[in-house]
Amino acid sequence: MGAMGPDLIIPIAGMATGALAIGFTAKVITYWIRLHYQSRDELGGPGEERMVDLEARIAALEEAGERLLDVEERVEFAERLLARRNDPNALPGA
Repeated sequence: MGAMGPDLIIPIAGMATGALAIGFTAKVITYWIRLHYQSRDELGGPGEERMVDLEARIAALEEAGERLLDVEERVEFAERLLARRNDPNALPGA
């Protein structure tokens, strides 16, 4: 087993980039929805059913963001494990 080469680094970097892009997109969409419907509330706002639906969608986006953070933590953990495994100075069995 050699050092971490491009065959390992590129897929990990790709997963991390994708995870960050999804998280950023969810935050932008959530912000836009809140901003858009906040201004509509000032003008009379949508009906109660519509608000319940929008709140459910926002909650789903926030949950997706939380899951994304979990995925990022798992990727970082995997990177640390792989780096430790390929570290020639690591203690045996560590």
